[in-house]
Amino acid sequence: RSAMSGFFGGGNQQPRPKICPSCGTLVGINTTRCHQCGTNLTFSMAAINRRFSGFFGGRAPITTALLIANILLFGVSVVATLQTGQGSGLRILFSLDSEVLYRLGALWAPAIVHGEPYRLVTAMFLHGGLIHIGFNMMVLMDIGPVVEEVYGSARYLFLYTATGIGGYILSAFTPFRPHPALGVGASGAILGL
Repeated sequence: RSAMSGFFGGGNQQPRPKICPSCGTLVGINTTRCHQCGTNLTFSMAAINRRFSGFFGGRAPITTALLIANILLFGVSVVATLQTGQGSGLRILFSLDSEVLYRLGALWAPAIVHGEPYRLVTAMFLHGGLIHIGFNMMVLMDIGPVVEEVYGSARYLFLYTATGIGGYILSAFTPFRPHPALGVGASGAILGL
């Protein structure tokens, strides 16, 4: 662009002011922080959010990314369940193979105690059946964009993750269960939203 600008007579252009990616305010040429909202103009989640919204489309890129991640992992779970021979008939509607879900990272309290805390996060992206993921993703599509627009993408992702982990901690270590059970689903994170 700069090489061609001299050819068309525009070789002496001044630097242009920036626009804040968070609030849209016009800021100075050499400014590093927005004077209106305080967003860092060199690196900010708002700028990353704008880039993701161009890629995923819409005003809620984190919600879209969460939907895609949940659906992809459900597809992996279904394929793995079908390979074990457990997914015949209408069983996929209600339950997938528990061994497959465990290997993909489902929550199991003894595993967390024995050094696998990543299961608190991975279990949020696994679901037990088509009806389970259907209802969870329907609610996420309904409230997710609203919450993301109000709080911003970074806070929204933190809220989703923190409430999901909190829900699984309460679920895994509740004293009312006599035997530990597998836990999967985004219900705790969605309830947190």
